[in-house]
Amino acid sequence: MTTIGIIPARYHSSRLPGKPLLDILGKSMIQRVYEQAKESIIDELIVATDDQRIEAEVMAFGGQVMMTSQKHKSGTDRCLEVLENINKKVDLVVNIQGDEPFIHEDHLHQLISCFEDNKTEIATLAIKVNEFEKDLLDSLRNIEDLDEFDAHHFGDQYVDEKLRNYGKSFIHNYKNVFKYIHQKGYK
Repeated sequence: MTTIGIIPARYHSSRLPGKPLLDILGKSMIQRVYEQAKESIIDELIVATDDQRIEAEVMAFGGQVMMTSQKHKSGTDRCLEVLENINKKVDLVVNIQGDEPFIHEDHLHQLISCFEDNKTEIATLAIKVNEFEKDLLDSLRNIEDLDEFDAHHFGDQYVDEKLRNYGKSFIHNYKNVFKYIHQKGYK
């Protein structure tokens, strides 16, 4: 199975502009993410960016980079543009978040292993939230109520709607709540 890892990285983040270029102990955040992902079983790794400063940084440390449109609304859109512009057959795409400098290769191996089951079309990493943590979730972005590893509710829109209508108390109706860890795989 040919696996490509794509790291979407944009400069103009509303919360922290320039985040991919932040220095972490002598290396940029994007370099740390790239180097960590490179340790995994991914066949090819590409940074997808809309900013020449990020492009220059990736080229300076010897990484592979592709410029993408500034019009994208999400990192997934940026990944799709890269996928449409590479000239090779790819079986699996792993969307690796550009702001996760401490991602471990085991996380990516776990995600990729989900696709050993031919029925799997999309997968993400998540960690279970305990009852105490449910009350502390201030910026809940995704939840899953899992039954035999099938996600029933997944994504920002579902959660945002429930938070607007019911507040955080709706979380306690679920037996299993998981925090989304941002790495995604698509087949």
